[in-house]
Amino acid sequence: MSYDRYEREYHLTPAGWVVGTFAFYGRADDQVARPPETLLTIVKEVEQSSGYSPEVISWREQWRSPDATDTQIKNLHKKFGDRPTHTE
Repeated sequence: MSYDRYEREYHLTPAGWVVGTFAFYGRADDQVARPPETLLTIVKEVEQSSGYSPEVISWREQWRSPDATDTQIKNLHKKFGDRPTHTE
């Protein structure tokens, strides 16, 4: 079992990145509904095997609007970045 493991959702909207649900060891303590205008949701996964080891951070795409085009996503990434710049 790892020392620490959590996930945080981030939703890409026409207004920028919006912070979503936070889960600690798979338990969502801070449930946040996906904004209706979301085009893409990504998840930051952080795991630490011990209190002395570095965090291992990975990102994955969780959801993409069926109405979103690749061009829309690409343009929003140009404007707001492919990942949120301020994450907790």
